[in-house]
Amino acid sequence: MSDIKRVEFQVAGQRHVLTPTADQSTFYGANTAPNVPIGSAVTYTGKVTVVDEAGNQVSLTGDETEVLRLTVRRTAPAQLQLIYDRTQEDVDRLYALKRKILTEGLNSLTPEEKAEYMGGMRGAYNASDLNRVGQAVAFIAERFINLPAELAAYREEKGVADDELYHVPYNPATVVVYPKQDWSVADVPTQSQIQTYLNNLAVLRRQLALPADAPAVPSSLNHLTYQTANDIEYLLVLIYEEFLVMEEGLYQKIDRAAEAFMYAGEVYCGE
Repeated sequence: MSDIKRVEFQVAGQRHVLTPTADQSTFYGANTAPNVPIGSAVTYTGKVTVVDEAGNQVSLTGDETEVLRLTVRRTAPAQLQLIYDRTQEDVDRLYALKRKILTEGLNSLTPEEKAEYMGGMRGAYNASDLNRVGQAVAFIAERFINLPAELAAYREEKGVADDELYHVPYNPATVVVYPKQDWSVADVPTQSQIQTYLNNLAVLRRQLALPADAPAVPSSLNHLTYQTANDIEYLLVLIYEEFLVMEEGLYQKIDRAAEAFMYAGEVYCGE
């Protein structure tokens, strides 16, 4: 297995790529199945092509044309482990512990309550939330910026001539963000820092068309509610999902062009 570089398969016209993990023995989905919700699994049946380190097609089980049944589980990258299901109960729990501290003192909390309170409660918005959003912004922005070069390299690998058809529908030069990822519990965000935080979201949101019901970027974090906190992180999920759909579509166009060229060449040679 150590010489295998990637596994490619097509299902219903969609191109999917699996790459080996560090131990070279199992495969994980990389930008696979963009229309499958994160956290769910789907089983595909389709023709599988296995590619080795040299870029040659090799066999996984003795026949690279064998139809295999693959189950792909969509999981969010570590940088996108976002929270967007906070509830009023989370807020109520936070205020219940705060009231207990104010009336009876911090030492009145049980060890479990103290660990809960100090661990970053879902009903609050603190350094861990700011850092999580900052990490997600940095990750998504990097994917937007790097994709054009990745597509160009793939196109050249497939022998497909450059064309606007294979270009991203946004200007990578406009993906300029300044995410802060090192907030501490002692930090008090300034108005300038909050504005940068919100501007980062706005920069990413305008790169691609999103569903009509996608959350807007809030104008401020004053009087922040749990719903707005959810919307901020859910917006990043939607942006990344839309990015995956766009990315998958561009790779499919390159694949179709490469396949059409090969087919035309074979017909020409045969004649």
